Amino acid sequence: MRLWLSFLFITSVQSVFTFGDTPNTVETLDISKYIGSWYQVLYNQFVAKSKEPDQLCVVVKYVAVDNSSFSSTQYSRRRSPFGSEMKTDAKIVRPDIKDPGSFQVLVSGAPYPEPYLVIKLGPVNKESGLYEYSVVTDSNAVSLYVYARDLHKFHHIYKKEVEQFCHDAGFSSYFNQPLESPQPPPCKYYDDDRERDVVFEDLPQVMVPP
Repeated sequence: MRLWLSFLFITSVQSVFTFGDTPNTVETLDISKYIGSWYQVLYNQFVAKSKEPDQLCVVVKYVAVDNSSFSSTQYSRRRSPFGSEMKTDAKIVRPDIKDPGSFQVLVSGAPYPEPYLVIKLGPVNKESGLYEYSVVTDSNAVSLYVYARDLHKFHHIYKKEVEQFCHDAGFSSYFNQPLESPQPPPCKYYDDDRERDVVFEDLPQVMVPP
């Protein structure tokens, strides 16, 4: 029931707050370079208040299903780095190969899929062969998610260019501008990949928004 009510709230908010036309998506996206683990490094007020309230230490793991879809598992903690574990499963599908950046995400328990639009990708890491970061929104540019492979590299190399891109793309209002997604020390990640060893001293000290 709670998930259904949340879905209704999100849908109604998105219908009211239409910030612009459907965003342009990336022209190419290789799913084999997109899968794997990501840290959520930026989001916005809409996501913080309606989709991820009280969540921090958010990481996602994508696993390829075929050349047009992948499974998604999001892991997070509630209210503190040592808070209760939270986990959300979903399937993300690309309906049209001619539109490589446009996906539909069906969250487990939700009645309808939601748009998942990749509007910017970072460069491909020469060692891993994976994209360095990804910027994701919906068809109304209401929600904003920025994922990165490496917390330090993103904050020291890519953050300014991503924030400028978001601003230029219309994510500049109080409600949809990029904010730090809380990854405070010592986040206790519990995804299936490994025990993550992150040095937090030179990262932004951000907690859940009040």
